[in-house]
Amino acid sequence: MSWIESHQKLYHHPQTLLLAELMDWEVDLTIGKLHRFWWWCMDYAEDGDLRKYNDATLAQSVGLRDTDGKRFVDAMVRSGWIEREPYFRLHSWWKHRGQFLQKKYRNSPKVWHLIKDNYAAPFPVKVSITPDALLQNTTKHNRTTTSSADADALLPANAEPTPKPAKAGYSPEFELFWKAYPRKVGKSAAYARWRSKSPPLDAVLAALKVQKRCEQWQDITLIPHPETWLNQRRWEDDPAAYSPAKQKNEPDNYAYEEAEAMYQMRRANNDS
Repeated sequence: MSWIESHQKLYHHPQTLLLAELMDWEVDLTIGKLHRFWWWCMDYAEDGDLRKYNDATLAQSVGLRDTDGKRFVDAMVRSGWIEREPYFRLHSWWKHRGQFLQKKYRNSPKVWHLIKDNYAAPFPVKVSITPDALLQNTTKHNRTTTSSADADALLPANAEPTPKPAKAGYSPEFELFWKAYPRKVGKSAAYARWRSKSPPLDAVLAALKVQKRCEQWQDITLIPHPETWLNQRRWEDDPAAYSPAKQKNEPDNYAYEEAEAMYQMRRANNDS
């Protein structure tokens, strides 16, 4: 029976939360859809290559309608679960399923195909790798989990280590907070505070959902700056401290109706 690794941090991983936001799913549903997609790929895209499937087919793999295909695939790409470069494929597929594939194809040249096309090819290294050397390395470095360091171990000794991609811009978690926060001022300062506090995103979004409905926050000038809100750890506030905003009543037309009645009465007296 084939299997994939499933890590406990998946439920609060930024990619999971972003996919949930883009698809308007609950986090639990998102985790279920991801696993269903991966299981389908184990049967129909074992090497992680998705080029032979269209958007509708990928949507069907998780129980969505054909018409939801483009939205689903775009969301999977934006959240980082699918890559379009260097070609249309699953992200980090070898990392999550590498151990099983190594065992399954230990004595088969297909393991060379899998690593060459889905693992080594995107790296900027120019070396001559033979299947024999590759099989020797995969046997030597057969570990319980596969990390980025393991990836370099699978390459020959004369290959340069994989350069780590530089981080740019804001983190996906912070972008979700920024999207939800109603007063968008001082983004750079807020991000610096976000990084120093490392707040739990699920608690932050839940707190904002309550606080945005309170009476005080209906006036944007009374909403704390996002940097201040993060610095004061306001996501830990008691929800009971935020009274819901009062519903605005319909305009009172009593005075107008009374004046109109008096005018009609005077007019009737004059006519008589």
